[in-house]
Amino acid sequence: RPKANASAYYNRESFYSINFLCAVDSYSKFKHISFGFGSFHDSRIFRNSNLRSYCEYPDSLGLHVVGDSAFRSFVEVKTPSIVDSNDVDDAVSKQRVLVE
Repeated sequence: RPKANASAYYNRESFYSINFLCAVDSYSKFKHISFGFGSFHDSRIFRNSNLRSYCEYPDSLGLHVVGDSAFRSFVEVKTPSIVDSNDVDDAVSKQRVLVE
């Protein structure tokens, strides 16, 4: 149990933790790491990270940022579609799962 701000570290699964958000390349090499309190949702960590500002122009840099449903509200992140499952959604999901 942390000595200071213990409630911030207490996550939704009822234990103390730190939440890490990592971006890796296609070779599984870390390119970015952000972290927050265990009580923070992944999307909150992304919203407050340098990675989000870096991803604002992904196509001009040749990048594709892939995430799960927690990132649907961010246009910078490619997420699987809720309505239609197609080849693109399948490819995005496979890459995301490979990294996890």
